[in-house]
Amino acid sequence: MSLDDLYAELELDFKPEERSLFLSEISSAARSHRSELGGEGAEQDEISRQIESLAARLDSETAVFSPVLDIMPLRRQEFQKRGLTVPLPLAERMRRYKFYLVNVPITLVPMPGWGFIQLDCILEFNPDQPTAKRPLTYQVFPEQKWESIIKASQGLQVGIDENFEFNLPMDVMPGVAQAEVGLKAGGKARLVLGPFNYNIRRPKVVSRGYGNVFAHWRLEGEETFEQEDPKLGLILQMPKDLKEVTILGVLKASRRFHPFTAHVRHLMQYVRSRTKKFVDQGAPLVDDQKWDISKQL
Repeated sequence: MSLDDLYAELELDFKPEERSLFLSEISSAARSHRSELGGEGAEQDEISRQIESLAARLDSETAVFSPVLDIMPLRRQEFQKRGLTVPLPLAERMRRYKFYLVNVPITLVPMPGWGFIQLDCILEFNPDQPTAKRPLTYQVFPEQKWESIIKASQGLQVGIDENFEFNLPMDVMPGVAQAEVGLKAGGKARLVLGPFNYNIRRPKVVSRGYGNVFAHWRLEGEETFEQEDPKLGLILQMPKDLKEVTILGVLKASRRFHPFTAHVRHLMQYVRSRTKKFVDQGAPLVDDQKWDISKQL
């Protein structure tokens, strides 16, 4: 898929640089059509000023990918260091493929008091290459089975176990929680890499892409945060002869609220249809990034 296709997958029809234009148009409409804002004289001026101030603060929000991805190879040596044996099904797969842990850091800074409650992120691997030259998603983190643990924790220490799956160290969380994420041997997870810190605060998780050339996450939660830095994880499976890998990504940070104020709704008749749609969607923030990770492999 192209970058435009990824935007369409997240139901977006505007690019990051257009957001400032939408907000500027709302400010201009507030100045030009004060009579639609209610009140008289000084009251109209104050309402107009508040709308312009709100648009300016929304324009200062941040939702961005890190320009650099954290890439770590998953090799047989990691098993040897820990005195572990590669499970037979994985050993067969490792004869034909290389595996890498990829961490995707994201920074979210909403306007104070108006935090985001939903984050969508989609990544695609070698989008311009034939299928034989494209990595596949082997595992993703988080996924739905982690929801109960995320609810009970402000941060998780998660590693990669002997099956190249995301897992908890054996002493992190006992009982039911261990069973829910599939810890082996009564919760005695044998990690071959990590653990690493994952700051995931959204208790509702949907993920897609296993065995495919993309990975897609949706993280939701009603609680808002002034700032957070979620880190998404995936394990890539790629042919051993593959030397060049690029990853294309798009994210959307959304909120649910009635469009700004009742006064703004009166202004929608004076703005373009695309600006009105942007307001109806909750003024989401979007970002895109293209990473060439070839030199990190």
